[in-house]
Amino acid sequence: MKILLLVLCAFLCSCIDSEAVVSQKESEEIAISAFILGQDSTQIKDTTITLNDSILLIGNIFPERKNHIQKFFWKTPENAFYKEFQIQVKPNFPGDFTYHFFVIDFHGDSLSDSIQIHVSTPPVLDSNSFLPENNSSRSPPDSLIFSWLASDDDKDELFYQFKLFQDENLIIDTSLNETFFKLPFDLQALECYRWELSVFDSKGIQGNTLISTFSTGTKSNKARFRGEISIFPDTLLSQIILTLESKDSSQVLSLQNGFFDSKEIPPGNYKLSAKLPSYADYKTESISVTLKKGDFLDKLRIHLDDSQPPTFPLLLKDTLPYASTFTFLIENHGFPLNDSSFKILLDQENITPKFSNDTLYVTLPKYNLPICRFLFLTAEDVCKNKTEQEFLICPESAWANKLQDTTIAQSDTLKIHFQESNPYHLPLKEIVWTSPQNDSWKIIQTTEDSSVYLFGALFETGFYTIKAKSIYENGLEILNQFQLEVIE
Repeated sequence: MKILLLVLCAFLCSCIDSEAVVSQKESEEIAISAFILGQDSTQIKDTTITLNDSILLIGNIFPERKNHIQKFFWKTPENAFYKEFQIQVKPNFPGDFTYHFFVIDFHGDSLSDSIQIHVSTPPVLDSNSFLPENNSSRSPPDSLIFSWLASDDDKDELFYQFKLFQDENLIIDTSLNETFFKLPFDLQALECYRWELSVFDSKGIQGNTLISTFSTGTKSNKARFRGEISIFPDTLLSQIILTLESKDSSQVLSLQNGFFDSKEIPPGNYKLSAKLPSYADYKTESISVTLKKGDFLDKLRIHLDDSQPPTFPLLLKDTLPYASTFTFLIENHGFPLNDSSFKILLDQENITPKFSNDTLYVTLPKYNLPICRFLFLTAEDVCKNKTEQEFLICPESAWANKLQDTTIAQSDTLKIHFQESNPYHLPLKEIVWTSPQNDSWKIIQTTEDSSVYLFGALFETGFYTIKAKSIYENGLEILNQFQLEVIE
């Protein structure tokens, strides 16, 4: 938005002193001028703006003799009055607007000047009526004529700036006063071009701009396509194999910084496939291309994406006995992982990961409290594919089961009251035992109150070692060993 500084200057002739009376002769010598600042102080009485412009109007009196001024004010086209030396206005519709500045001295003499502002409507290019049309193909490469329509509510004479690009190379830049342009040379066959057109009225006010792309055809029995392939990270671009297949042939297309070009090929149906042999997680992408004689398809797009997250090994247990270091084999067929690919938490405590040769090493801090802690593992590859695993790390001291009675009477059937410790209330699958007579593990009937009956020959008096293994639904196994005394 431009701000026009319009200065209305009243040049008053010098008086003998500040109390002198302004004579009729002196009044006749008054000259008033208007200036637009910033334009070499050129004297201007008329100017043109657009609806988006704000105007700053300033009235000054020279020489400055304010003690001779009774009143001063601006009058706007809306008949509004402003008792200021400067006002800011912004017309809100096209047309001609006149602003008046008045000065009245103590003798009742008045001075005035005015400036007329023309608010212009910018010219308009018809965005639906131009040739070649946007994204058109098979335009004739020889004797090509560009044409368009434009209008202006002010009925001004219009001018045009025409530019033509081949890819990003400017090949024509010219000014026109007609609504068509015939190229003075032939274009290349099966190429892509872009043309831009801007419109101006006679006062230099610019309207909208048209931008249109088109491709040229050919008189030969050929066609062409080109495009771009992308992958993340882009360092893998050089490893992509791009294959073009037709009914009768197959060829590998070369890639230049991710761009591919079929050059001139016969019309027909084609399949374009991109794959990354080094990393199986990047699945092969394919597109079908149908070309007719003279077709030039531009800006084809292929993207190779890794959609498979790294995975932890399938473990039958999600509860593990405490160890100072755990190792996890990570399966990943995408871009290589590193230490920063992992986030490890022991409860809320961050653990520094170490990853090497597909193996994640997790070293836990030492703690002696008989409690279980949660270990959270997160693995994320460069494509933001993420997998998470949670384990319960439990020292055996947290699961210290015990016998209710460690001394029982001699009998051929022993009933042992077993008190199970289950601090995390995990579902119990079964308990297996070793009996005093046989050290092999076997399932022995256990009652609801965790008592167990040991059947067999008459137990001799003395001390026996009994082992119990609690097996939980999540695969956790807790081993306990008890000393039992049998008395008469």
